[in-house]
Amino acid sequence: MKKPILFATLILLSISLTACTYWTNDDDGFDLLDSDLDESINFDKDLSSYERIEINIDLTVSSVDVEAINGDTLKYEQKANREELLADFDFSDNGDTAVLTFKNDHGFKLTSGTQNSETRIQIPKGVEVVFISNLDVGDCELILNDVDMVEIDASTNVGQIKIESNDDLEVLSYIKAASDVGDITLNLEGTLETLEDVNLSTNTGKISASFDGELSEALTIDSKTDVGEITLNFSGKYKSQVTCKAESSVGDVRIFVPKNHEVELDANMTEFTTSLEISDIPFTKSKSTYKIDGDESLFKIDMTVSVGDATVKYSN
Repeated sequence: MKKPILFATLILLSISLTACTYWTNDDDGFDLLDSDLDESINFDKDLSSYERIEINIDLTVSSVDVEAINGDTLKYEQKANREELLADFDFSDNGDTAVLTFKNDHGFKLTSGTQNSETRIQIPKGVEVVFISNLDVGDCELILNDVDMVEIDASTNVGQIKIESNDDLEVLSYIKAASDVGDITLNLEGTLETLEDVNLSTNTGKISASFDGELSEALTIDSKTDVGEITLNFSGKYKSQVTCKAESSVGDVRIFVPKNHEVELDANMTEFTTSLEISDIPFTKSKSTYKIDGDESLFKIDMTVSVGDATVKYSN
């Protein structure tokens, strides 16, 4: 789709307001050279006595990367170019659940000039994890290989969110990823035994989600962007119904479904500013609903596009 407003938005997203850097005016104008990460802080916590942990991240400016590690110790490492950006650590427990909070209490515009920070969290294998993050400015990347993730609630005002796994996820049930300005990317492979609810949203940015594995439970996925494209790719095996909602005010929406599944499509399109491409699938139409029978579980799709093109095709 070639539309001026979307092109202008993509240019805006490409400028260097990157997800771990923020700057404000100082007395002499912009100070863009103060980017050395000279300040740092480290927290280690032995989790051998706990079966589950809840991680709460609340930072003003920082990228956040999460990965698995061998052993029993969670490691938090943050580097920044200003001491005011570093987090404080708080710990509490509730039975066999440890609650770890990493929070920066300083105001978002406390300092002038460049504000730059990077955070890495290494989580021991074998402990169940509930992950909650709230960033003002920062990318969030979660690599779920070998992480027993149960729930994800990740948000950022300005930044991208990326969640990936090519491993079986036996306890993951809920994913929420939200950004005001930034792309949302979700790539999951392997068996998903308990995943039931996925919510992806951004005001300005692209949403891309891919499910390539085997899903056991009924899945509901809700994706919404004001300005940006949405691509949802379903391949693999689905034992139960998939309910999929995709809404874009300005931007294309593309959904790919596996063959041999029953599909029910409700397309809400604005006349003159949208088009619907479904020729790849031999739908029959009844009023505003398109249907095709199949031997496998139902895909129930609700698409809403105000300005853009909508496409539904087979993924295999």
